[in-house]
Amino acid sequence: MKIRMIVIGLFLAVSMVFAQEANTADEPVLFSFEQMFYAYFNKTKKTPSADETELYIAAVFPEEYEQYWRRNDEFGKRRVSQQADQKMKAGIAAFDPRVLYGVASKVDLGEYDFKKEGFPLDGYNDSVEVGPYRFDVLLVFSNNDNFNFFKINPDAADAFLKSRLNWTGSANRDIVMIIHFKVGELNKTFNDLVKRRQYFARPFLHGVIEKVEVYDKYNEIVVGELTKK
Repeated sequence: MKIRMIVIGLFLAVSMVFAQEANTADEPVLFSFEQMFYAYFNKTKKTPSADETELYIAAVFPEEYEQYWRRNDEFGKRRVSQQADQKMKAGIAAFDPRVLYGVASKVDLGEYDFKKEGFPLDGYNDSVEVGPYRFDVLLVFSNNDNFNFFKINPDAADAFLKSRLNWTGSANRDIVMIIHFKVGELNKTFNDLVKRRQYFARPFLHGVIEKVEVYDKYNEIVVGELTKK
């Protein structure tokens, strides 16, 4: 099961978490449309189409795109296209699979499991969509089974839910997963995994999770990490 998400919108809510520790080596880089673009074309060895290149320009050069494409200024479009082509090719060539990236996704907590002392995830997703609808890539996580349970002791869990009461008196059970991952290989093992999960034919990237932080957007703090159920 997958969830369609707006990456930028979710990361606006949690960007402060990354900014506080931006000088640490293990802090992830936002997996924005630009980073996804470089990763996809580096891994697939494909050449961006004219439409995909225009989407890149709109994302990476938004002010210039608004100015020249809206006015249909062919001379301005030509200048920006040449600049964008150089940046795009350099970014694709320089993509480094060793870099740790971060992407966010929302999920709901299930009913507390007193035996295992933690929350199972309700409708946990094994993938995240990145990019606009005209070129959205499905980032598929091959090891998501190792990150599907929010371990927290009963007293802390009780306090956690009470800190998130809404106007009806019920607890808001949605959390933001901050997924730290690296981009893996598009090999036969991964392709077989995609087929087993029965995804429709579409662009894919392989994500290998390093850790998943649980971010409480209501209290604006990281409250823990996901573990294996």
